[in-house]
Amino acid sequence: MYKKCLDEWAAAFPRQLVCLHMSKTANQDEDPNPFVEKIVAYAMEHYPTQFALQNNGLNGRKEEYQDENHPLVKHRSQLINGMQSLDSFLGKPERQGSVEMSVLNFIHMDAEYWELWTRDGNNLDFCKQLTDTLAEARAMGYEAYKQKLIDAGQYRKAEDDTWPQQENLLRQQLAAKQKNAKKE
Repeated sequence: MYKKCLDEWAAAFPRQLVCLHMSKTANQDEDPNPFVEKIVAYAMEHYPTQFALQNNGLNGRKEEYQDENHPLVKHRSQLINGMQSLDSFLGKPERQGSVEMSVLNFIHMDAEYWELWTRDGNNLDFCKQLTDTLAEARAMGYEAYKQKLIDAGQYRKAEDDTWPQQENLLRQQLAAKQKNAKKE
């Protein structure tokens, strides 16, 4: 199905990128890499200048992309890759995480574009802050910028990310409310 969709979209829009949007699966135990690799191999063979990988979960809650076998990491020098913020920095900062850590993840992937949520993209002050932070990080390079964040106490490891537990608690509370509402 993916091959057919790639063929159809590439033919219909020959001057546009065809992106495979990649985010973590609902079942976190499932490894999407073998499936994704088949799609990437096909696209690289048939549409090498038109195919891009995109992560729709760029966040700054922790450092990401440590797995060298993750398709985004593995193919970052061969394909166009882009990012989309997981959430709005201005709307749900606890879910999105910090600008600084998001920028670290962005430059680590050597991404070529970043899609922001409308609220963030429409805020000129925020866009200036993000642009300045990104320019500083690119000028310093990944390792030096990471060290700067460590030295400033702004670096976050995976174990520092408490959002999944918060999100679970919120889901449990919502389910309990819905259950109680049905009883009434």
